[in-house]
Amino acid sequence: MILISIGKLDELAVVTVLLLLIVFAAVNVAVLVLRRDRVEHRHFQAPRVFPVLGLLISLVLLVKRASDEDGTVFMILGVLLAVGVGLWLLNRYVFGRSGELDPAKLDL
Repeated sequence: MILISIGKLDELAVVTVLLLLIVFAAVNVAVLVLRRDRVEHRHFQAPRVFPVLGLLISLVLLVKRASDEDGTVFMILGVLLAVGVGLWLLNRYVFGRSGELDPAKLDL
């Protein structure tokens, strides 16, 4: 909302594209990691070539798009990623690995 209100819509669009490419690459890595888990029931399993291709294409597009940009876009991208990691760490602190609320950590 801040970028839109100060008129930096083009930078917001570039940051959105870069973040989406990072997410697509991460999803393909997750698919490859989850393929290693063995389960006892029958389930869908994508051929290995598709997540590998998806990861490679995402990384190529990310590098190509990132090479065309200046430092402002990377500063915005870094701030957004830092905020996301900070919120994730706060969530892990409050809820822990189990996902259950720990009342002792909310001692106000």
